[in-house]
Order: sequence, then C-alpha cells, then structure tokens
Amino acid sequence: MIYEEFATRVLRENAPDIIEEQRQRVLQYYNQRTGRIDNALDMRKYRVDRLAGGAILTFDYMIDLRFLDIKFTATGRKKRIYGPVYNKPLWGYVYNYIFATLRYGLNEKVRNEIFDDLRLSVELLQKPK
Repeated sequence: MIYEEFATRVLRENAPDIIEEQRQRVLQYYNQRTGRIDNALDMRKYRVDRLAGGAILTFDYMIDLRFLDIKFTATGRKKRIYGPVYNKPLWGYVYNYIFATLRYGLNEKVRNEIFDDLRLSVELLQKPK
C-alpha cells in the first residue's frame, strides 16, 4: 500500500518533466519543420494508474515521434536530420532518476513513518493519566 502510493506520486510528479525533455529535444532537432510535432507535445496527455504492488505511467502522443528516433530510413540510408527524442531521453530519465527515486526514496519514507509512529507511541506512554 505504501509503495503503490509512493510510486504513483513519483510518476505523477515526473511525467511533466519527461514531456518537457522530449519537447526541448524536438525543438532542438526538428524546429525547422511544420510545428505539428511540437503542437502534439503541447497537448500531450498522460495518466498514472495504480496496480497491485506498483503503478504504471501511460503517455498518449503521435506515432511520428517514435519513428523520429530511428537513425536509418526504411531503405537503409542514414537520415540527414537525426536527433534522439524518444528512447534516449525517456529511458535516460526513467533509469537515472525515477528508478533511483523509487528505490531509495521509499526507504527514507518508510523510515520516517516508523520514526513518527514510534515518537507518537512514546508521547502517548509518557502522558500522565
């Protein structure tokens, strides 16, 4: 129960940062285009669902974004303009920040809750009757 709540909160807090990171990369590499991808990222939606034992983060966005991250065309030629906007920022952020937060932040949260419960118990025991 504690982990589900903690995981949901961490994912909900970090989803806008992931969207912004991808948006900045699109602007950096593909700004000279029509702006359709940038507009789609501005209207991008996400949701965090609780599962038994954890949480899941789901993004909705245009499929074109996924294919921008491929370095080669269907015929095998290297793309003239290439910038990592899907896999690299997404997995880098998830692995380096969210995973570490879920792994070590929960320990601190549980430790603080146990300490608060113990302190409350001691205060209740020391109260004169």
